[in-house]
Formats: sequence, C-alpha cells, structure tokens
Amino acid sequence: MQNARTESLQWGEQHVAVVAVRAVAAGVKISANDLTTRLLPRIAMPGDAVARPSSVIGRTAKVALSPDQIISASLVASGEASAVELLVGAKRVAITVETGPGHPNLRIGNTVVVIPTPEAAAVSSGMVEGTVVALQENFVTLAVAASDAPILASMIGSGPLVVALKGR
Repeated sequence: MQNARTESLQWGEQHVAVVAVRAVAAGVKISANDLTTRLLPRIAMPGDAVARPSSVIGRTAKVALSPDQIISASLVASGEASAVELLVGAKRVAITVETGPGHPNLRIGNTVVVIPTPEAAAVSSGMVEGTVVALQENFVTLAVAASDAPILASMIGSGPLVVALKGR
C-alpha cells in the first residue's frame, strides 16, 4: 500500500473529482446514480473539473458521457436548457416531420435523412439530413441546417416523406 501512496504522490496533489459511473447520452439529465467521486492527481484533471456531484445533478449533459469520464463544467448545460435546445445548437433549426405509425429504429441523437416520396418529389428531389432531437407518436423532431429548413418545410407541405436512419 505504501508503494501506491508513494507513486500517487509523484503525480502531485490529489483533489476530489466527479466521475461518471455509466454512460449518459447527450441531452439527458444527470442523476446522482450516474456519478461518483474519486481522489485524483490534479494534473490528470481538466481545469474546470467538478468537485461536488450536487453541482451537476439535474443538469443536462451537453455531450455523451462515458464511464470513468471526469465531469467538467463544459460538459453540462449551465442552466435549465432542454435536450432539444442542446441538440439543435447554433445555426440549426428544429422542424417536426410526420412519420406515420411508429419509428422503432430511431433514437434521440440519430442522424437521419428525409427523402421525398413521389408526391413530394415535385417540390424537391433532394434529401435533407438532420439529427433526431425528439420523438412523439407518429412524429419526429429534427435539427436541420438553417439553410435546409425552407427545403424541408416545402417538402412537408407537398406530401408524405420518408425519414430514414443514415448509414455510417
């Protein structure tokens, strides 16, 4: 045990850091069950590392958090931002698209393409890419580039659309 203590001291002074104990998806509120604290060398911690779990519990993860990841202030929303606000971000807009019955393979954060059916193809023959930010029965809300919003809006008004999970 003495060797571990000596080795630990070689890395410098130890500080308390909040660490994720399991994966937390972007846009999800962080709970007490998602976190633990560890004593770590200050040199191994980001400058804005969080020391108290209470300072992030109930806040929303801006990005996906991994198990054993040190939680820093920049990884969590600073206020009551909703998952949709975080996932939409700057220079994008949220648009809701009717999907029809069910969308079993879609999850929040998925990248999808919206493809016009023949009825809607008269308006646009292209596709619009977006990120799923909310799911409701028969509808999906997507974050799309602001420049694609008018195209998608005209497609929505022209007939049924297909929302497909984008391959990697």
